[in-house]
Amino acid sequence: MVFNAHSQGSLHVLGLLEDEDFRSRYPVAAVTILGGIPTPFRIPDDVPVLNVSNDADVVPALSGSFPVPRPNIVDVRTPEHPDGGGIVGAHDITRYADDASALDLSGDPSVRGYASVLGTAVGTGVVGAGVVGGRAAGAGGA
Repeated sequence: MVFNAHSQGSLHVLGLLEDEDFRSRYPVAAVTILGGIPTPFRIPDDVPVLNVSNDADVVPALSGSFPVPRPNIVDVRTPEHPDGGGIVGAHDITRYADDASALDLSGDPSVRGYASVLGTAVGTGVVGAGVVGGRAAGAGGA
């Protein structure tokens, strides 16, 4: 099973990951979070997560803590969009879709590693190869 979540949807998905009964019935291969709040949750070590947040989006900061780098979690912060968009615009799913599409071009090893896991889970192989805006997209994770 692969989850993709935006905003409040991340709360539901990550809550399910803490439920051992759910995970025993429904193996989770990967989770992609766009503009969510993952930090207050205990994410199992065997679930790869790509967490994308935009620099101008206030929602990912609502937990009040910073992500702790872990081998299975890739944290990507994308730059504010050139046309601004303000607080509401920064959290818009269509802007996150643009950010996610740009990540397909990333040469960052953490992003490519997640793309490989996701591609295997959905049967498409590795996505992306290259750089975003002349540089590799930022990623955290050990």
